[in-house]
Amino acid sequence: MKLTEPLRILALGALLTSSPLACGDSENETRPDATVIVDASQPDAQVPRAFCVAPEFTNPECQTQSDCVERSDEVLEEVPGCEGDLCRGYAASVCTFGECELREDLENEQNLYTTGINVVVNTGGLQNDLSRLLGLAIPAETVGGETVTCDGVRDGTLDLLSSCLNVVDVRLENPPQAGTGDSIVVGFNRVPADREMLFIVYGYPSSDATGLPIGLYCTRQRVPAPQPEAFRVDAEPNFPEMLDLR
Repeated sequence: MKLTEPLRILALGALLTSSPLACGDSENETRPDATVIVDASQPDAQVPRAFCVAPEFTNPECQTQSDCVERSDEVLEEVPGCEGDLCRGYAASVCTFGECELREDLENEQNLYTTGINVVVNTGGLQNDLSRLLGLAIPAETVGGETVTCDGVRDGTLDLLSSCLNVVDVRLENPPQAGTGDSIVVGFNRVPADREMLFIVYGYPSSDATGLPIGLYCTRQRVPAPQPEAFRVDAEPNFPEMLDLR
């Protein structure tokens, strides 16, 4: 499925961001009536959900995923051989709605899906032009508690470089080999369980995922509680294959 020219420009726009906005910048989308300063550490705090941590959130535990990683024994991992802008550091610790999650669970792997998340990607006829696939696993709930969808990924309005997103896994995969069909499984691991996740896969003509991608796949699905077997993630309705971004 090819994008029209306006959508193509939008879909590539988020990738051209040279420096992500810091939490608290113009990405905040608070409600118009959110004028009362609230101590978010209180159980009954009424803090508006936003893309980043809202200004009303006066006592957040975290404003970025890195804040939570620094408070744990984890480090932001990187993908060897991945050089593109979206080759971000990733970690299981996440910051959602200003609070760190999973810190206490990292040692014993509780609340993480460790037996594999298999995202089946149909490259949609782009197979012969692809050199690498870059996959990202991102919780649908942002640092500020807002929910994001694949629509924002496909139309380019969701800035994937923003520090207000949590990235829990990044994978670099080879495209399907000639004669093996158009589909490939992109496998993710140690994904936070029992929550909505976005699984995003870009297709690149370059082997190190640099430059502009020519294909885009995104699906949103709730990852179940940890199970002994791998979990298969299917395509969203009406988007069965990679979008052709050329």
